[in-house]
Amino acid sequence: YLDDLRVWTDGPITSETLEIHWQVVKLVLAELTHLGFYINGDKLIFEASKIPTGGMITGYNGIRV
Repeated sequence: YLDDLRVWTDGPITSETLEIHWQVVKLVLAELTHLGFYINGDKLIFEASKIPTGGMITGYNGIRV
C-alpha cells in the first residue's frame, strides 16, 4: 500500500501542496500508531502489544481491539 501512495492535487504540484499532503500522511500514520499499527519495511503491521496504552481500546470509533 505504501508503494502505491500518490499525491493527488487539482493544480500543479508545488512544495506547498506536497507539504499539505505530507502533513495528512503524518496524521494518518500517527493515528494508525495509536491503534497499534507500525511500519516494517513496506508492510503495515498490526500488533496489539504496540498500542501505547498497553491495554484494551474500547469504544474508539466503534473499534474494539
